[in-house]
Amino acid sequence: MVEVPKVFAAIHAVMKDVRFEADGTLPNNMGAGKYISAVEQSGKVKDEFVKNSLILVPNETNLKHEVIVNEDGRKTIFTVTRGEYQIIHVGDGSSVTFSGIGEGTANSTAIASNIASTFALKNALQRLLFSTEASLEDKGHEAPPAATAKATPPERRAGGVSEATVNTVKGEIMALLKTKNKNEVVAKGNEFFGADNTEWAKSLTDLQKWKQHLTTGEV
Repeated sequence: MVEVPKVFAAIHAVMKDVRFEADGTLPNNMGAGKYISAVEQSGKVKDEFVKNSLILVPNETNLKHEVIVNEDGRKTIFTVTRGEYQIIHVGDGSSVTFSGIGEGTANSTAIASNIASTFALKNALQRLLFSTEASLEDKGHEAPPAATAKATPPERRAGGVSEATVNTVKGEIMALLKTKNKNEVVAKGNEFFGADNTEWAKSLTDLQKWKQHLTTGEV
């Protein structure tokens, strides 16, 4: 009888026991979508890996590094990271490898790279463990825009920045504010930008400016 490597049974046990809850909700003017936070995911996966004698060895590669000059002259770093992750069973050394890709935007390379790394692992684990987010599934069912639809604003396509990247920045802001209360986030955003700016939630430049302030205290 052929002995099955222990890593397969261990991963099966993780898949059976781990459950992710969409513990975050974006404000209405940010799409109001539900999302699974990286903190929620990594905490549960780590516990299950320890319980089932598994370790994770990452190997990440930067696929893209781009400097985007915004309208106000400030620079935004956009990075794309591909992560290849090896799961090893500590009992017999058997292993499997899986991968994922993540995007990161910030006002410094270090922060952008860290964000991209976080989302590469998050996306890889979601595929490995057969979990997904309703907001992403809903996007897949949306009809393509009509030919007469307005063109995408330049700042949402400049330098290859996608709508998904803008939504990622919104989620990062909520994490920095340490709140999931959408009304509180909107109130804080209105307080930061003032009454004259009512479109801040749609502007990548404004969102990056707020995130920079929350990260470093600079304006």
